[in-house]
Amino acid sequence: MSPRQIRLHENRNLKIKWDNGSESIIALKHLRDQCPCEYCKEDNKPRQFTEGMYSILNVKIKGCFAAQISWKDGHNKGLYTWDYLKSLSEPQSEKPDNKF
Repeated sequence: MSPRQIRLHENRNLKIKWDNGSESIIALKHLRDQCPCEYCKEDNKPRQFTEGMYSILNVKIKGCFAAQISWKDGHNKGLYTWDYLKSLSEPQSEKPDNKF
């Protein structure tokens, strides 16, 4: 499965339309908190909020398997595979919200 469209939804969520007709909505906070890069995975202490941390600057498609998200605070190391994005859209303890 691969995305047909990826876009911001209400500036709080990432909305993905998949090629099978399904849609996923992922809260930006959840997306950033689950960043798959080594830097974020190694950090065992709680993150401190920085301005732009939960705001997306842009999304670049990397080949036919992933998206690289650039956050407004400058972080852009994580590659979010299609499977990983789909798993992040499954029921979350934090549902897409209106806070960010």
